[in-house]
Amino acid sequence: MRPSSRWFPLKLSQQAVWLRNFAARFAEQGSALGFSAAEIAAIEADADTIEWLARNQVAVETFKRAAASYRRHVLSGKPGTPLNSYPQPTALTPPPGTAVGVYRRIAEAVERIRVAPGYSAQTAASFGIRTVRGEGADLNDAKPNPKLRVLPGNRVLVRFTRGDFDGVELQVRVDNAEKFTNFGRFLRSPAEIRIEPGPENLPRAVEVRARYLRGNDPVGQYSDTDFIATIP
Repeated sequence: MRPSSRWFPLKLSQQAVWLRNFAARFAEQGSALGFSAAEIAAIEADADTIEWLARNQVAVETFKRAAASYRRHVLSGKPGTPLNSYPQPTALTPPPGTAVGVYRRIAEAVERIRVAPGYSAQTAASFGIRTVRGEGADLNDAKPNPKLRVLPGNRVLVRFTRGDFDGVELQVRVDNAEKFTNFGRFLRSPAEIRIEPGPENLPRAVEVRARYLRGNDPVGQYSDTDFIATIP
């Protein structure tokens, strides 16, 4: 699963601050967003764990370097050199218990929050979730911006930026037909669509519009309609 919260590259200390805020909001709003008490408790445990790791990583890394220095001195040092004292590890309380897979658990929680009813820019801001590329201020306002290119054989290439959505659904209207026709769902750019040859094999006027997909469901707004003429 691709992480979507966009905080994983942060330093551990920054992760701890982000997750503490996330856990606090999660405790307040998690039930209304469809999460169970056990899931809310799991996120709280994850926040405690990352805080412990961030708080103690300096002491752990310092001891690790000192122990490695002692090993090199004993094994490779000059004979007759006084023996250094072995470094004493800092006394640490055991880390708080949590289930394995903290990052994946947080990513999955973020994805569920994004698709919860009523999700908005205000919800994202309160949790510290960054809006994904193409999502705009609100999931309901997400709007693709496809680019068209015509190829011989009545083929049309549709390039789109997927961002963190799962793909796009394309709808097409040919020669000013009464309504648009669904041409399918596409997970990768560019999408290639084929238009049936017209009378006497003349070029055809094609209109294309797109909507983002979240899973199998179209979300957000239709793109602006683009126009192009095919090459037979």
